[in-house]
Amino acid sequence: MLNQSSYVGEEDLLREKLILEDDKIFQEIKENKDGTYYIGGVDVSFQDDGKACIALAVLTFPELEVVYTKYKHFDNLLEYIPSFLAFREGPCVKSLFNDMKKENLPFFPHVLMIDGNGILHPRDLGLACHVGIDLDIPSIGVAKSLFYCHGIQKDSSFYEKVQNMKDGGDSFPLVRELDNKTIAYALKSTKDSKKPIYISQGYKVSLSTAVWLVKQCCKYRIPEPVRMADQYSRKIIRESQTS
Repeated sequence: MLNQSSYVGEEDLLREKLILEDDKIFQEIKENKDGTYYIGGVDVSFQDDGKACIALAVLTFPELEVVYTKYKHFDNLLEYIPSFLAFREGPCVKSLFNDMKKENLPFFPHVLMIDGNGILHPRDLGLACHVGIDLDIPSIGVAKSLFYCHGIQKDSSFYEKVQNMKDGGDSFPLVRELDNKTIAYALKSTKDSKKPIYISQGYKVSLSTAVWLVKQCCKYRIPEPVRMADQYSRKIIRESQTS
């Protein structure tokens, strides 16, 4: 059983390490100083038996070409409890990256995009924050659905703002009720996207840069690093369940 009070204590310690300003790598990426950078996407999918498949796809930036993929299976994960996802999936992501490091390849990501939330979280420390801090890699939370927290919800004002987004790249801020601070953005990825995605800071990135980079990586609704990781994990699961 999840010891929630213990994990909240761990989060308090992690939060002291949280950095929400741009790492120097982003200036290089924006100026395209060295030509090619690597953006990693992380996705978690589950088989029918409950086994998890953690998948990583590494893409070049700005070309968005896949140069590396890796996956790892995990069973006996902790039970899922809302807002404690990081304690269930974070150690698995860290294990996958530790295996990648041993390969000593040149494709280690400069930035990670995580299928999940960063500071758009009841305790301001979602999966993207945990992973970024643990691996010391700038990270961005990219969520497909809205996490209701801090007074942010799908009310009439929310739906009106969604309707007002007409073009790809349009966005609006998600504001924390307590202090009126913008902690995430809802983004219409492309003109044809029907639903927004939700961008929040994970680690060593400003919110404006997080939104900018996600926009640069969107050919479809989901940014390519996460989309490729999602497709890869689903492919692995299909193959394992039919073998």
